[in-house]
Amino acid sequence: MTVERPEKSGRGGPIRRGFRSLFGSPAGAAGIPQIRENWRAIRKMAALIIQGPQADDRVRVRADRVLDLHEMAYVMDTTISVVERRLSARRRQTRLAVYAYLGAAIVLWVSWLYEAIASPGSYARLLTVAGLIAITTCFGLGAFYNALVNWQIRTGRLGSAGEFLSTTDSWRPS
Repeated sequence: MTVERPEKSGRGGPIRRGFRSLFGSPAGAAGIPQIRENWRAIRKMAALIIQGPQADDRVRVRADRVLDLHEMAYVMDTTISVVERRLSARRRQTRLAVYAYLGAAIVLWVSWLYEAIASPGSYARLLTVAGLIAITTCFGLGAFYNALVNWQIRTGRLGSAGEFLSTTDSWRPS
């Protein structure tokens, strides 16, 4: 006749393991596992930011920096008219984004102006004004970037920001 003994698993057997699962470990109570997990996520995000945006494989450009619609259609396995429709849709999208970013920047600029004039002087006001300036700048840069993309699609070539600023064409997206 064989007597079965309860299996011991880990340290201290099943009773001790039960208390640990009930009350948790000191590291778990201090949030160490969550801190490690969040630190890994932050490192991954930082690596992606440092890496920068990746070029779209579907966009093909000739040596003279003009969009090659035939090659783009071939890569996407579609027709040139579909590529033109997609570029047209992207132009509409960037036009709306420019106006949305500009609208938000103007609202925030007015808010900044109100904070700068109407609020009494204090450190809290200084932080609010500095924050509004930073956010307004970000919205302005978003509007500029989308206007640049719209201009590139409109002209059919990849131009730099300097070329966009020095062009005689209107900056307004169409």
